[in-house]
Amino acid sequence: MDLSKHDAVVDLESSVDEELIKAGTYNVEVISSEGKPLGNNGGILCEFTVKILENGKMFRDGFWVAHNNPQSVEIGLGNLARFAKACGHSGVLKNTDDLNGMKLNVKVEMNDSGYPQFVNKSFRPFEDNEEVVSKKTSTNKKSVQKDSDVDSEDIPF
Repeated sequence: MDLSKHDAVVDLESSVDEELIKAGTYNVEVISSEGKPLGNNGGILCEFTVKILENGKMFRDGFWVAHNNPQSVEIGLGNLARFAKACGHSGVLKNTDDLNGMKLNVKVEMNDSGYPQFVNKSFRPFEDNEEVVSKKTSTNKKSVQKDSDVDSEDIPF
């Protein structure tokens, strides 16, 4: 079937690999978000697509931002706030597109259908999971060199 006749494109590089992801803790990057109406319960799910930085696999999960059950909204908005804070966002989040490209650390579990989902309250800032070596090099301020002290052969480009 020629998909182009139907304006359909399947990008294998950015397809969602939910079935290949295992439960665990991952550094992820937010790729996109969208509001999705679901069911007959007045529910709107703010669904995020995230990419696991270690292997490039992507999956989706989200938070209830509207629902006939107020407790679902309270839990959803609370977890969305934790998610945004772990991304480094501060203040009021008015548009989830502001989180696109941001990195964080999440725990993932498998739902009853075998698909990956975020573990509630598991969101941590990405910087807390970087190697200690990179932190040590950025905080070492004792060796300051002037431009005239640097040999041009030491510059890697």
